[in-house]
Amino acid sequence: MAEQSSFFNALIQNGIPDRTYKAEIFAQYFSSFIGNGVFPNPLTGLQVLAVDNNMTVRVKEGKGWINGYFYENTDDLILSIDNADGVLNRIDRVVLRLDFLNREIRMHVKKGTFSSDPVTPNLLRDANVYELGICDIRVSAGSLQIKQSNITDLRLNSDLCGIVTQTVNEIDTTTLYNQLQAHIEEKSIDMSTWIEQAKEYFSNWLSTTQTEYNDNFNSWFDEVKGTLEGDVAGNLLNKINELEEVVNNLDLVASKVTMSDGKTVQDAIDENKTSILEQGKEIESLKQNVDSAKSGIVGAIGSKALNDNSTFEEIKTQLQGKNGEKIWDILKGTSTANTVGSYLVGTREALSSALKSKGVSVTDAESLWNIAKKVEMLPYYRPVYGFDIDETNSNPDTCVTYTDACVGFTPLSCSSGTVNYGSWADTFIVKENKPCALSGGKRQFYLNPNNYAQKEDGTTYTLTSYDIMAEFPKAYYKLWKEGNKIKFRVSQFKIDDTYSCSAFISEDGNSQERDFMYIGTYLSTLYSSKARSISGRTPMSSYTIANARNYSTSNGTGYQQMTLNKLLYIQCLCVLVSKSLNSQGKFGYGVTNGTTINNGTMDTKGQFYGDKTSTNGVKVFHIENLWGNLFTFIDGLVVSNYNTKYKMLGGYNNTGSGYTNGNTVPTKGYINSMNCNAEGVLTPAATTGSSSTYYCDYLQIEEGDFILRFGGTRDSGSLSGLFYLNLNSKSSDNFSTTGCRLTYT
Repeated sequence: MAEQSSFFNALIQNGIPDRTYKAEIFAQYFSSFIGNGVFPNPLTGLQVLAVDNNMTVRVKEGKGWINGYFYENTDDLILSIDNADGVLNRIDRVVLRLDFLNREIRMHVKKGTFSSDPVTPNLLRDANVYELGICDIRVSAGSLQIKQSNITDLRLNSDLCGIVTQTVNEIDTTTLYNQLQAHIEEKSIDMSTWIEQAKEYFSNWLSTTQTEYNDNFNSWFDEVKGTLEGDVAGNLLNKINELEEVVNNLDLVASKVTMSDGKTVQDAIDENKTSILEQGKEIESLKQNVDSAKSGIVGAIGSKALNDNSTFEEIKTQLQGKNGEKIWDILKGTSTANTVGSYLVGTREALSSALKSKGVSVTDAESLWNIAKKVEMLPYYRPVYGFDIDETNSNPDTCVTYTDACVGFTPLSCSSGTVNYGSWADTFIVKENKPCALSGGKRQFYLNPNNYAQKEDGTTYTLTSYDIMAEFPKAYYKLWKEGNKIKFRVSQFKIDDTYSCSAFISEDGNSQERDFMYIGTYLSTLYSSKARSISGRTPMSSYTIANARNYSTSNGTGYQQMTLNKLLYIQCLCVLVSKSLNSQGKFGYGVTNGTTINNGTMDTKGQFYGDKTSTNGVKVFHIENLWGNLFTFIDGLVVSNYNTKYKMLGGYNNTGSGYTNGNTVPTKGYINSMNCNAEGVLTPAATTGSSSTYYCDYLQIEEGDFILRFGGTRDSGSLSGLFYLNLNSKSSDNFSTTGCRLTYT
């Protein structure tokens, strides 16, 4: 039809109107004089805000218009943002979508593609769908929350959205949007100049539109002007919030930080992963600088309710005035304001110096606000250490490859009687693993790491008054199998929801995360009807697994004998630091061809010790005789006719009652491959290896119902090691070659 017109009254002929008009005709009519976009009233209409320190955002109430169709959101709308990746970034886009097929307009989140240099998803505009871009959300690698600084508002961009103001067309705000966005992203922008330019530009623009815009904008600007410009006392309130974010939530935005050689931090990560570790150590100096400034502010305020351990939030609370007055009104012109101001200046200088030492450009004219933003752009020191085991490679030394932060690391070894820490000495895995004295589930004191008969300060103590334990700092980790590769990743930080800390969950029935977990330095000895970890005594043996369990839990709530979840964690740590599956070759043979040795024979041997005599013990992570000397009972895994059942926390028993069905294990032999389920339970999958290939350790199993003994004994020889599993012992057996080890979480 070349010509059409509307709208006219219909004539009723024989009860039927002679013309009708479809909804799209009305939409076409309205769209001819009302342009697309977001309605300007209220000013926050359909604005997207970060909320609640999590992965959600809130869309404020407001109205929208798309091609003649009307949309209204009458209340705050919560949208969920998918979890971040551990390595790569992405940009999501919130859109207002007109869907002709479903006959509706709804808010949607368009998920971006993971990349080191991510791009925004394109808007869809075709015969079925028409989208307006409301905002872009940058989801940085490893982030656990969406902050307002991650959200880029698109409502003023006429190409992507626009503001509906009048007939014929919406205001063309694209130029304004692009100009403001360029200012915000420019790292070295002078904030004072930008504020004046933005104020003038907004004033000119708003004067041509609505009085309400002027009132709203001026009200907002008057509120923040004192914070962003030179009002020192006013800066305090804002900087407290900013510095706490800087210290505790440094996000990985490495692709935007340019180093002195012209490369970004991301380039440095890609070329040499170890360089980021040095970056992280330097960032620690920023934390110290800010802590020093915080102490100075506390001293200047002089409140008895504050101390050096007070959080920034507590300081801010103390700074609130009576009846809602602003702190800058209270402090203005006082000596306190001047003193606090001097500490802010000192903080600026400290952060500036630290940034310059890292090759980041900082000018003398830059404000504390801008410097804080540059610090925020630095990569958060959250190293992940990991390994991959290629089970198609029979060489136990070359089948393990390092990943993430330990790429390029030199492995640890100690099989010659002297430990060589390689690159691991300064990592939390080694540095924060310490020997200590435990009593009643509480650490009483640390020990001299090279002489367990002494406290850390060199004084002595009564040996039988405490259990000597190896302390491990809480870590988040994951263990899984992908194709022919067993993979393990560990960090002090919960990188994403795939990481857990199951070895650090309390055994008191409350299932709480503990900051530390403890494993007996020695094989348990029976003392006062309890299984204890005491030096100089003979390890207990000739008891059933139930006896060992009862003697261990008699120490109190949270105590157990060695459990599956802790064994799996220690196995992975040993592979990680040694970069090998040959535990006897890298750490030492252990007592595998001799007579049982007493506890404490390696008290002066440090954190790691081992040799290849087969008569001396082996020591890893301050744990004596992890393999060899005596088998160790392990609670949490049983087998019935080659079918395993497991339990990762509490309720341990001999029959597998209440346990989860696990993988089937093969017949006996040297292990050459493993199964790994979703909970990270590692069990043998095939046994065609040897004492010098693949895992180098043995699976002993027969048909029947059996409990787990681990590690090997005084006469196990090459069968012994980190992965030696004995699954041919009945729960009623009480061998002289089997003992137990105390744990606490």
